[in-house]
Amino acid sequence: MATIKSYTLKDGTEKWEFFVSKGRSKATGMPISIHKRGFANKTAAVNAAAIVQGQLKSGEYLEKNPEKLRLGDFMDYWIENYKNKVSEGTRIVHRDNIRMYINPYIANYKLEEYTRAEHQKHINMLATKKEREDDLKFALESYRNGD
Repeated sequence: MATIKSYTLKDGTEKWEFFVSKGRSKATGMPISIHKRGFANKTAAVNAAAIVQGQLKSGEYLEKNPEKLRLGDFMDYWIENYKNKVSEGTRIVHRDNIRMYINPYIANYKLEEYTRAEHQKHINMLATKKEREDDLKFALESYRNGD
């Protein structure tokens, strides 16, 4: 069920917003809601909320939201969109590291479910599995955000 509310801007203009329940977070147990605002009238907000509810019910909304993206898919997106200012050789190294050290173990986690604790478990597993310290260094290189 959606909650529809009005709010007033500083210039006195009335706008409308809605909240739609999306369930509870598996990680925290807290309720998750979808919030959209900026609708000119109540009818527009009600219609948009109905569309979101329909998308949630059909599973279509999940595909549009990055938090539902799987970690493996995000890593591919990350290589193409955030590592575009490095040489192709560096991207090849990152792709190989992702293919060998990330995808086999954690690629199927949803981003919203992948916690710091899960990340630490993965790093610890890599540290115990690797024979050489350089292997771990190269694997973890793909986790860094810097170029």
